[in-house]
Amino acid sequence: MDIQKLFYRQLPELVNKFAGSILAYALLLAAVARFTMSYLDLTKSLFFSRLSFLKNSMRDWLYSEANYRDLLILTFAGVDIEDALFDQPTDRMKGQIQWGANVAIGFLENITLNRDIIKKRNTYLA
Repeated sequence: MDIQKLFYRQLPELVNKFAGSILAYALLLAAVARFTMSYLDLTKSLFFSRLSFLKNSMRDWLYSEANYRDLLILTFAGVDIEDALFDQPTDRMKGQIQWGANVAIGFLENITLNRDIIKKRNTYLA
């Protein structure tokens, strides 16, 4: 019985020590993660790696240069300013692409674009 009383008396102190050590490691991990993210953002902006990575990824994903031009026309109304689309934070770029997709879907009859995307999509749905 004395062992149980001793255990129950010391249990809150043990839990506090354990929680304190976890908190210290969590704060250290959060600080390292924040520093790493800041360093990566700085590197991406200094060496324009985000711009080239996103451009190349989007070209590969759209599988044709005509579709890529259509994307640029729908998002920024021009092909000559493609850097403006890809040299912004990713969430803004995604929002801009979503807006262009909404315009294309909403006014599909009035837009003269490359219909290859629509034909390809319909073959996947069939």
